[in-house]
Amino acid sequence: MDGYSKIPVDLNEGAGGKYIYLYYKKTTPLEPNTTPITELDVITNCCMAILFPPYSWNICGQSFGSGGWTDLNQGAGGDYIYLVQRTKWLGQRFVDPFYNVPPIKDILIISSNQKLSSYPGWTLIPVDLNKGAGGKWIYLCYKR
Repeated sequence: MDGYSKIPVDLNEGAGGKYIYLYYKKTTPLEPNTTPITELDVITNCCMAILFPPYSWNICGQSFGSGGWTDLNQGAGGDYIYLVQRTKWLGQRFVDPFYNVPPIKDILIISSNQKLSSYPGWTLIPVDLNKGAGGKWIYLCYKR
């Protein structure tokens, strides 16, 4: 996990299942061979695993062990939940000149005993990462 930071919140907290943690690596747009993430989202399906991300999104949340796309509810039951990302940055300029979203600078996982709808100063993705599995309300937030 060289260069990666771990967010110390189990994404299955209180729901059972596998221990799942989010690791990330901070870079700068000027570093060679880096592509900053400009958007994150969570997609869910109640009944079937999702095999491919939606159009214009890329797989995110890959397992260090298998390299596969990780169901964030793995082993806990509930909905199938996956993390997706967009990267519109190429070197020092955006690929699409009309796409003016700056890269994400920080991410945060919130574990709560209640449903949240906002978190000051952060973009909160309004999907409980334990959806359908019980346990604590787990949310992913990011800051630009």
